[in-house]
Amino acid sequence: MLGIFLALVQGHPLLDVYRYPPRPVEAQVQPTGGDSSVAEFFLTYPSLVQTGSPANDRVAAFYFVPRTPGRHPVVVILHALGSQTASLEQWIGREFAHRGLAALALVLPYHMMRKVPGGLWTAIQQGDADGILAAGVQAILHLRRALDWLETRAEIAPDRMGVVGISLGAIGGAIALGVDARVKADVGRRRAPDHPRRREAVKARIGEGHRELPDPYGERGPGKCTRSRKGRQRPPP
Repeated sequence: MLGIFLALVQGHPLLDVYRYPPRPVEAQVQPTGGDSSVAEFFLTYPSLVQTGSPANDRVAAFYFVPRTPGRHPVVVILHALGSQTASLEQWIGREFAHRGLAALALVLPYHMMRKVPGGLWTAIQQGDADGILAAGVQAILHLRRALDWLETRAEIAPDRMGVVGISLGAIGGAIALGVDARVKADVGRRRAPDHPRRREAVKARIGEGHRELPDPYGERGPGKCTRSRKGRQRPPP
């Protein structure tokens, strides 16, 4: 998938593709609960790219904030291709928040509540290069607009923002690191991190006798890569 996407963007002026006119983010934020340590919210805001589908043209995200005072670093979480729910990303967001970092789990175009007939999967199956590219650019614009919103928040340290991506989300994080200087670090994984529900599902399918095979490359191998930036200029919005 990475090779396809990079091949598609060759020849495109990347900074022009990801530019947009500055404007406030008209986000609607709804409290959804949390606990004594973490506040949780669900937010939506209009997409800069209008595809004609009301479901896909409104961005959705889950937001987790430590209840401790002061400004917190923040991590934007990007899910994998084909994710049906955000349960994994919500779990990751809560784990970050319980450790003092705010987290925003972004729903990518044509996924979950933004899924529409004839969306990204149809484009992939039909080899529609323009459709795949458009969805990818839309995703990066959504991420940049999330950063626009986050840097206005009193609880966020705007100079300490990063991205964590899984599979397709890892591609998005790498691109964001290259086009937006507000992204100070990016962590990408080729597969989902360990999750209690994944372990339960494995046990239910093959019994208690299963064992987890270690990653032969270790924590810094192909399964995960970490990137950071120094001194890169942010393209104008």
